[in-house]
Amino acid sequence: MEQSPFFLYTLSFLLLLGIACIVQLFMQKIRQPASLGLLLTGIILSLLHTTPIGQYFVLEFSPELLLYIFLPTLIFESASSLKLRTLRSLLPEILSLATVGLVLFILIMGVTLHYVVGFRWALSFLFASIIAPTDPTAVVGVLKRISLPQKLRTLIEGESLVNDGTSVVVFQILLGVIVAAELHFTPGFFLVQAEHTFRHIFGALAVGGVMGGAFLLALRNTHYRPVQLAISFLLAHSTFLIAEGIFHVSGIIATLTAGLILGNLIGGRMEEKSAEIFHEVWNFLGFLSHAMIFLLLGMKIGTLDFLPYWKEILVTSLLVIFFGRPLSVLLNLWVTNLFRPAAQKISLTHQGIIIWGGLRGALSAAMVLLVPSTLPYADLLVVLVTGCIMLTFLINATTLETVMKKVHERQRGFSDSVREMETDILVDEQLRLELKELSEKSLLSPPVYAAMEKRYAKHERSTAKRLAEIQNQLSGEETREIEKMLNYHVLMIELQEYHKLFQLKEISEKRLQVLQESIWRQVDRLELDILPEEHEKIGGKTAPHIPKQCRWQQSTLFGLPYKWWRRKRQKQILERLDHYRARALSGRAVIQQLQHMHQMKELQCEWPMIDRIIARYVAWVANAEEKAEALRTEYPELLFEAEMQVAEHYCCLRGQELRDEISAMRHA
Repeated sequence: MEQSPFFLYTLSFLLLLGIACIVQLFMQKIRQPASLGLLLTGIILSLLHTTPIGQYFVLEFSPELLLYIFLPTLIFESASSLKLRTLRSLLPEILSLATVGLVLFILIMGVTLHYVVGFRWALSFLFASIIAPTDPTAVVGVLKRISLPQKLRTLIEGESLVNDGTSVVVFQILLGVIVAAELHFTPGFFLVQAEHTFRHIFGALAVGGVMGGAFLLALRNTHYRPVQLAISFLLAHSTFLIAEGIFHVSGIIATLTAGLILGNLIGGRMEEKSAEIFHEVWNFLGFLSHAMIFLLLGMKIGTLDFLPYWKEILVTSLLVIFFGRPLSVLLNLWVTNLFRPAAQKISLTHQGIIIWGGLRGALSAAMVLLVPSTLPYADLLVVLVTGCIMLTFLINATTLETVMKKVHERQRGFSDSVREMETDILVDEQLRLELKELSEKSLLSPPVYAAMEKRYAKHERSTAKRLAEIQNQLSGEETREIEKMLNYHVLMIELQEYHKLFQLKEISEKRLQVLQESIWRQVDRLELDILPEEHEKIGGKTAPHIPKQCRWQQSTLFGLPYKWWRRKRQKQILERLDHYRARALSGRAVIQQLQHMHQMKELQCEWPMIDRIIARYVAWVANAEEKAEALRTEYPELLFEAEMQVAEHYCCLRGQELRDEISAMRHA
């Protein structure tokens, strides 16, 4: 019985998905980028086309499949996971690399290929524009495994995402010019191309902003998780289709904008559990799209004949890897570093990782297939681009983790050692407490408890001793790094306390967002090498005053507006009280944690920065309590009622917990 095409396509998809899972697990085991394994597996599968098994692999790589199905998913998934607060601080570098750096790379490679390899001008520049976009998927996986800075990871991924959009615009312009043979470099020509570029980029930003904002509002009206996920899926693909098909602007930039909006503002529109599920589902969709792209790309590459052009492939690939990419990145970041203070400059080490992480991927393969076959060098372009993609994976991807590990080990300083030792001490102490609880409940025999207690106590003392020795070796710069690390640690304690208060319904969702924004602003300043003492002053907003009611305010004409205005002011006062309470409670939690670290018997070293941080939080807590007390004094009836509601809510929750515990004990 002859099988229907639908059956064969479905079976082909499922077979490829199963193969992708096996390859992913295998590449994780040998610690190599999954993209490389998927690409090589696809090439092997292409050799099966002449065998009976080949009839089940009917899916083929095509620009339409990539651009309209897989690419929006990948762009949206990556964009929704990027944090705007980190992206904002690196925006000059990201935009410069994705625009000026892109044009610079195309110029460098176009001129070099023309004079060194002997390609005609049109072929040189078209190849350079096609091979310009980078693929971050393999690089980001390695970055996560070896825990390099979030700043570097954001820079690589942000450059690649924006670069994808701008490179497609530049490629479309170049292709249109070459196909129409309109290479007349007059002022009018440049004006037309500038207008075309402006419309593509800023039109896409507008489409993405409107779509992202509209779908974000739609999320407000539902708490049903399947509908929320469906809305996000609709947003990713409808934004791309509307931008490309209706407004004829960059679908990649539009989807990127929509993803950034939804990913960064979704926390205030979804429950915490729903937001976690949202990111997990999109991680799965990203894996699915990434796996299909590289398997199908490998199957496409396997059908091409590279042997007649092996010299051209080798020369162009080496020029891309060792000349074009390094020169464009170094020149670009050298210029941006001129306008940055010393602490914010991109180091040469990080620039080297950015250069070596410039893998070429599926977008380049899709763009080269859009080149009309009527061009005399269309077949040569396909072979050159796919060959360059292969070599960047074989050279860069296989050595990327080794290079990064060496850089990471070379850069490890006192702050890394201190971080690990402090973690070890805290873990050992917690384990000793839990072992004691298990022993008291007779879940551990006394000999086993004694042996384990002795082991962890010894390890804790030796770690504390090494930590004390480090103090005497610290330079001023290393002390500052440790102080920044401690400040980041206490900010995370604050954030955790705010989330606890929100879960207990003691602060509103709006107040949680305000407090979170305050934390992330401080984190941004730490990343810019600005300590809290160097920026913040105790003070802040005060609650609005409610004047006493006058005779004219009791009239019919002014009474209703006044009542509305008074209720609004009362709400603002209650929000400020919640704010002060949250700041005071989180500050006390920080002080308690730092005093515990500072007074550990085994930790026989004095960290002056801990005293400074404690003093700062003591002042903040006192300031918050003073303002809260001033509100209670000025508006006793209003705040008494509000605090009674908080106390009743707490007693209700705590009473239910106690009932559950008593019930469980009775059943036991």
